[in-house]
Amino acid sequence: MSSEVRGGWQTKKTLAVIVSLCMVAAAVAITLVLVLGGGDGDQVNNGRETSGEEELLETYEEIKQGAEEAVSEMEDLESDEAASDPDVYAQELEEAEAAWEQLYADLEEATSYAVEVTEEYAELYEYIYDYYDYLYDLTDQAVQEIDYLLSLVPTMEEIEQMQQQAERLRNLPSGGKYEEALEQLQSNAQKALSSLEGTQPPSGMGSYGEELSSLAQELESISQQMSQSLASGDRAAYDAQLDQMTAAITQAQQQLAASVDSLVAGYTSMLSQLEAAIQSALP
Repeated sequence: MSSEVRGGWQTKKTLAVIVSLCMVAAAVAITLVLVLGGGDGDQVNNGRETSGEEELLETYEEIKQGAEEAVSEMEDLESDEAASDPDVYAQELEEAEAAWEQLYADLEEATSYAVEVTEEYAELYEYIYDYYDYLYDLTDQAVQEIDYLLSLVPTMEEIEQMQQQAERLRNLPSGGKYEEALEQLQSNAQKALSSLEGTQPPSGMGSYGEELSSLAQELESISQQMSQSLASGDRAAYDAQLDQMTAAITQAQQQLAASVDSLVAGYTSMLSQLEAAIQSALP
């Protein structure tokens, strides 16, 4: 989604909430006209297109399916392959973002209609629009989180390169180009650290941002220790430090999966509650 569209989300979401509230009033008016058997429906809802109760439920099912697909795309980020391969991870993020963007577009269309409902459907109508309002908030939140995670892909690539460089150093024969390889390792450690400076994670991912910054600092420190160990010829210390680096990177991958899992669990919990309320109000 373009920055222009994203920049207008807050305004659009606010308008959508206002529209949904106006539609409640419009629906009551339309219901009265229908019950009394008179009046022009188009005039009552100020010329806006209308849909009936059947369309209301069909649209809700479509939106519900779109929300489930968007959440499912986020669940793909929990895989070990996505957490350990920056290219796979970036692709999964882009697919997830596309799903949330489509959901947002579908929501805009769904909330652009006034709905003719009878008293029997009034409570259901309100629950459905509570669901839509939540999805507006959730879509905004999810895309912010995806954009943040996409911004971290270069850092993940640098960390992956660090691990590969460290393994090459361990396997270099005597007389190998240790200094050059160490410089590359330390350069990637510094890039990973600097790329995180000034990056403000969204509120739902603040703790993960702190953990990643801490990891980058730890990796830079370990890379310096490895340089000292190789300079002094202490291969045993180097091997231990490489194992420490590998463990830290593995832990970071696990933390990423846990962080995404926590986000998705929060999404699905609230959506399930709202869906249950809608089901309970079905005639």
